[in-house]
Amino acid sequence: MENKEFVIENGLLTEYNGQAETVVIPDGVTAIDDVAFFDATFKKLIIPEGVKTIAELAFNHCENLEEVTLPSTLESWDRAFYECEKLEKVVLAEGLKAVPEGAFWFCGKLKSINLPQSIKRIEGFAFANCFALEDIKLPEGLEYIGECALECLSLKSVIIPAAVTEIGDNAFSGCDKLTEAVIPLSVQKMGGSVFFGTGDIVVHCAAEKKPVGWDKNWDKWKGLIFTKRLKTVWGFKG
Repeated sequence: MENKEFVIENGLLTEYNGQAETVVIPDGVTAIDDVAFFDATFKKLIIPEGVKTIAELAFNHCENLEEVTLPSTLESWDRAFYECEKLEKVVLAEGLKAVPEGAFWFCGKLKSINLPQSIKRIEGFAFANCFALEDIKLPEGLEYIGECALECLSLKSVIIPAAVTEIGDNAFSGCDKLTEAVIPLSVQKMGGSVFFGTGDIVVHCAAEKKPVGWDKNWDKWKGLIFTKRLKTVWGFKG
């Protein structure tokens, strides 16, 4: 199927040729091809229920994109919005299971985001280099935080939900303004250098001592203390 704005073949949207400020993906589309919208100029994007796949870099370098609405049906959308530097508002539908690898990598103006309670995983680099991101409330059912997933310069505090069992390497690396983190007993596996590059920070750990599954360098970088301003409080009851 082809029209003035979209080229669609068997449910796959392969090309966009429009000039509208708001783009609504047509009903019947189940997948969006890679770089289908590369360098497009629209400001608002609405992706309806039924779309399952967004190929890597599909919206790469959409320099004017400010707002995105995503459906619960998405299953694969790695790096879909990589380098959408003006993106400020993201609406994620309840029912979505994960924020995939690099989904919002280098979305430098994204200041806050509400994650639906259905989210179980935040994959590696999902919000890496979201320099303006100050506020993110992690859903209670979240189970996994990947490598460099929340590498956000402006993030100020974070409470890890009690369902999280694993935190990847450098998960909060470079969070220069992060002053406090709370890690529950449920976290049985912790990667290395999780808080590398943070400033004055207190890490409240519910465990009485370092769990066996935590990397020996979870609070260090290659065995070196990377900040004298990191304080760990074990046995936190807060």
